[in-house]
Amino acid sequence: MQSALKGAAVTPFSMMEKIVDALKVTQAAVGKSNTNAASDLGVAALNLKAALQGAWLNVLINLASIKDEMFVRQYRKAGESLVEEGSKIADATYQQILESL
Repeated sequence: MQSALKGAAVTPFSMMEKIVDALKVTQAAVGKSNTNAASDLGVAALNLKAALQGAWLNVLINLASIKDEMFVRQYRKAGESLVEEGSKIADATYQQILESL
């Protein structure tokens, strides 16, 4: 059961890493894409931030049942860092789009 719970935490955590990568790509595209599609980048940033937060909730709900304290600490710390980094990128990207319209 503990192994299954760890797997259930690692899967959304991996998704969080991919989402942060996607946010970086989205931010890099600001100002370099068709200006008529700028709002799409803002929507992408918002959706990716929501996906990041949703994945984090999935990680947390599984961490709550895992007895391996070292595993829990490791994933909680790394997850908090991803949420912070991704949220900052998403918010900055959204703000850049707002200011460009």
